[in-house]
Order: sequence, then structure tokens, then C-alpha cells
Amino acid sequence: MGSSKKGLPVYLGVAAVWFGAHCGPGAASGNQIAAFYSKFSIWGLFTGLIAMIILGMCVYYSVEYARLAKTYDFKSFANSFFAPYEKFFSTFFEFVYVMTVFIVVGSCIAMGAKALNQQFGWSINFGIALLCIITVVLTIFGSAVVRASSTFMSLVILLAVGVVIVVGLVSAKANFAGHWAMSADLPATLPKFSGSLLIPAIWSAILYAGFQSAGNMANVVSVAKGIQTRKDSVKATMWGIVTNALLIYGVAFLLFAYPNILGEFFNPNRASKTFIPNLEVANYLGIDVLRYLYVLILLLAIITTLVSFAFAVIARYSKFIPMKPGVGRDLAVVVVLLIICGFVSLIGLDALVAKGYKYLAYACIVVVIIPTIIIGHKKIKAFANK
Repeated sequence: MGSSKKGLPVYLGVAAVWFGAHCGPGAASGNQIAAFYSKFSIWGLFTGLIAMIILGMCVYYSVEYARLAKTYDFKSFANSFFAPYEKFFSTFFEFVYVMTVFIVVGSCIAMGAKALNQQFGWSINFGIALLCIITVVLTIFGSAVVRASSTFMSLVILLAVGVVIVVGLVSAKANFAGHWAMSADLPATLPKFSGSLLIPAIWSAILYAGFQSAGNMANVVSVAKGIQTRKDSVKATMWGIVTNALLIYGVAFLLFAYPNILGEFFNPNRASKTFIPNLEVANYLGIDVLRYLYVLILLLAIITTLVSFAFAVIARYSKFIPMKPGVGRDLAVVVVLLIICGFVSLIGLDALVAKGYKYLAYACIVVVIIPTIIIGHKKIKAFANK
């Protein structure tokens, strides 16, 4: 694969793994987009690209350095990339990555089980079990399967999200113009537009890149084997920036068109601790096909995220399991991961996104993003000149 003439180019698979990890429960549900972008009214419609450019720089340095150094698990990558200060940075990188895994995978399980329960009446436990089984099947057969499945699901998600967004924006029930004009009949709980929100909106986009950084860097490193040239690394990065930015902008514009849904999301007295804004929009439109299409999007987004993170965890921790290398050992790692994250999911999606991601973002900006951007170019140049 990679630069080979047969099969899907590896750079597309790497970009798809990044997209798959990003479009999980928070982004595809609209929860993260509402919390980090819609919170700042009109400004939030335009700041998504800032986050993806910052994150794209980190992804590029990760993939390109992994290609040069042949480091395809995040511990080996961090030890080599952050040398001679690897004891400090590698240790903290691993810590924030583990926290990312717990929060993101826990969010996936919480969101997926809740969506299946709401739409089909299936029990929460059955939904958790189903998601875990699918994750195991797609994860334990190697990076090629992970890249291929992530690419396929990402394409389906992009197409389906596009349909939902277009239908939502052209619907007679949409109120984009009224929200833009800040008409008097908007919900009182809806964030109001103000010029003073610009800087906080930009900072929120930086925070968004922050909590996405460690997880996505580790995930793309774990599937970067097969990237053969610097051009492939650049292509993976550019495809990732474009697809992920499109996801953010599409969801942000869709939610902006439904201020009644956003008003409920920002209602401090809301009863449910797991609110799915995009699904609420689909339900509000009253189109059954659209509602089931969105459920499909959400489940695919959750599965791609689960698979991306599970495979990265296998690449890092399977060697510590006292079993022969192979499917059995990988299965044991995934099962342990999903059990732990199943308990984390009991915290609830709102708490994980609003609090867990925020604290994680601050840590990642200091420990991951700033060091990666500062030393990335120098490390790659030095390694390439050896």
C-alpha cells in the first residue's frame, strides 16, 4: 500500500483513521461542536479551521517522523521524537494519551448505547456489548484492516453527514437567518453574539486541537507503516485537515440553523446528562429516513473512533500481556480496554465532554502541541540528514 500501485493508498487510510477518531461521539453527535464552537455564536462558525491546522501540524510531524524512525507505536515514537528529554515528555505524553483513551472511548460507549436505546429500545448493556464485539472484530486483524474499515466508514459518514446537513439547512423549519440576525424570539439560554467573544472563540478552537492532539498523533503513528515518502505524509495531513474541517463546519452551520436545539443544549436545567444535538435536529425535522440515516452516521462514527483507539492501544500495550503474539493477545488487550472504558462511560457524555476534554486540552497544549511544533521540523530534518 502507501506508494504502491495496488489497493488504497496508505495516506488516505491514515487520514481516514484521523477522521474516524475525530468524528466520534462528540463531533458526530454535535456535542463537541456545540460546546467548543456554537458557544461563541457567529464566531464559532469560522474558527474550526484554526483547530485543524494546528492539529494537522502535529499529525504531519508524527507521521513523517514515524516513517523516518520506523516507530509505529506511540511509546517508541515519543521516546525517539522527544529525545533527549524523553523521560519527561514521553511520560507525560503517555499519561495524557491514556486519559484521552479513557475519556474518548468511554464517551463512545456512552453515546452509542444511549443512541441504540433511544432509537430501537435496546438495553444499554446490549448496546455496549454490540459495540464492543464490532470493535474487537475490526481491530484484531492488523493495521491494513483498520485503515480499510476506517476509510470505508469515513466515506459513508461524509456522504451521509452531507445529506443530513443539506436537508437540515434547506428545511422550512431551519432558522439560520433569524439566528444570524439575533431576532427577539430566540431562546434565552442561547449564547448571544458579541465582538468580545472573538478571542475566547479562537482560544476554544486551540483547546479543541489540544484534546484531539495526543490521541490522534498516537493513532496515526500506529497505522503509518507503509507511508513511503514525505509526499505521502503531506497528503495524509492535507486530506485529514480538509475532511475534518468540513465535518466541523458542516455540523456548526447545521446547529446554528436550529437555535431551539442549541438553546436546549445550553439550558443549565436540562434533565438529561446525555444530549445529542444532531439527533435532536433529525427528530425535530420529523423525517424518518433522515433520523435513521443519522443514527447510522453516529454508530459508524463511534465505531471508527473505537477501532482507531483500540488498535493504537494494542500497538503500545500488547507486548506486556504474557501471551504469544497474535490474535489472542490482541483480543485480551481490547477486552480489558473496553471493560475499563465501560465504567468510565457511566459518568455521562456531557460531563466527559465539558469537563474531561477541557482539562485534557490544557495538559496537551503544554505537553504535546507546543513541544511537537517547536521541535518537529528540526527533528525530522536532523533524522533525514543522517
